[in-house]
Amino acid sequence: MHFVPMLLQGVSSSDTEKQRLSALRPYQAMVQSRQQVYQEVARLTAKIFLAPTVLLSLVDADDVIHAGTTGLPNLAASLPREECICATAVYQPGTTVLPDLQLFPCSWVRPELLAERGVRAYAGHPLQTVAGQPIGVLCLIDQKARAFSAEDQLELQRLAAVSMRILDLQLALEHEPEQGPAVWQAIHHRIALSIQRIGTLTALSQWEASPETPAARSYRTSMHEERLLITQEIDREISIAFAQLNTGSARMGVA
Repeated sequence: MHFVPMLLQGVSSSDTEKQRLSALRPYQAMVQSRQQVYQEVARLTAKIFLAPTVLLSLVDADDVIHAGTTGLPNLAASLPREECICATAVYQPGTTVLPDLQLFPCSWVRPELLAERGVRAYAGHPLQTVAGQPIGVLCLIDQKARAFSAEDQLELQRLAAVSMRILDLQLALEHEPEQGPAVWQAIHHRIALSIQRIGTLTALSQWEASPETPAARSYRTSMHEERLLITQEIDREISIAFAQLNTGSARMGVA
């Protein structure tokens, strides 16, 4: 029996859900072949938000599949939908924000199950295809209550969009696998540099005696600018890869 999300405005009809699952199938079929890049996206997201746990998940009819994770080394590759907030967050048009599940329990998942896993705060944004079908979620999880500002939510939205483009790039490379190694090497390199820069800014800010010193405020400003720059640079790397694939396809067509 398929899990049906409740308590939401505009929940999809069964026909719309069939369309969503149909859109998911190509990504679900090939997601395991490039596990490393999703792990790196999860690590980058965790660094940007100083979040102990990040999940990049695909939401199937009965299960939530964890394509990329950080912070939960013993997490199963997939879990039943009724055990995951992502299974309902995927249907939300914006970012799902649950800042303190002890004060405001989530009605979608049993509170004791979330407490057992150390889930106290949650923020997740859907992964949407170009056609607008939500197939998964990029989410942050914290063991402590925490607020997620409008800026945080916007950045999570940007990273979710980049994650979706990586999925689309992988799908395109299924037809031209010989180009895959060079493409992924460039993207891995870009993400690694981004993680290094974020780590440096974080380390410098922690040396400050107070978060209100001029230097600490300057680091926060730099972090905000770096967040935007990181997503732009990774997105540019993906666009270059798509352009190369299109050029290669065009040449083959002429030949």
